[in-house]
Amino acid sequence: MQALGSMRKFYTNDAGYALAKQVDRHLHMLGATFNGGSIAGATNLYEKAVIGGDGSTLFSGATPGNATALTDAGLRKMIQTMEDSDISSDELNIVIPPVEAAVLRGIARFTEQAFKGNGDTISTGRLGNLYGTEVYTSTNCPWVHVNSVTSTQSVNFSGTTLTTSYVDVFNHTVDWATSTPTDTKYRACMIMHKDAMALATQQSIRSQSQYKQEYLGTLVTSDTVYGVKELRDYAALAFLVPA
Repeated sequence: MQALGSMRKFYTNDAGYALAKQVDRHLHMLGATFNGGSIAGATNLYEKAVIGGDGSTLFSGATPGNATALTDAGLRKMIQTMEDSDISSDELNIVIPPVEAAVLRGIARFTEQAFKGNGDTISTGRLGNLYGTEVYTSTNCPWVHVNSVTSTQSVNFSGTTLTTSYVDVFNHTVDWATSTPTDTKYRACMIMHKDAMALATQQSIRSQSQYKQEYLGTLVTSDTVYGVKELRDYAALAFLVPA
């Protein structure tokens, strides 16, 4: 019970944000199966993903892992891979975590006026369009935890080091307590065409309330009905970078 009815918006806004974040994360999870990838086991997640450094070498979580930071050459190679699949480069988007955005901002040809014309990236921090590809930064890029002893992988949305038996977002159970393994972390990024995957929303995010007399209080719920699906398997490419 609040003195002002408008106080409820602080709770409903948080609930709506949490649901929107869940939807976004389910879209990110589709990246593990791009290009015919499988999520059947905990040792082959992101098996068709490439590494950011060259854009062509397949990711391997076997110790030591081989994921490298995104480079100019790596980005150009991934764009070429998309174009070889009849995907127009001006309809591509790239989604990266903040740690990788920091890497791109350190590459002169992506930021400085000599290469970008007006030098807006230096003054605003916005990476914008690179080779016709729009760049988006998302904190929801999945974390890929690689077990140094078994080379098994656990995927979640947290950078917290794993130390116990753990069930990840793909329902794989990995034992992180035996043999004292090292938890090596990577982030999963995507370069994709808009037709690569779909989000269908049957009921948009909403909040409802009902007074519950037996509790002398108000029940407030927020819900949504949605589904995500990969549509064009080779219209997107996942790539792994160090966390």
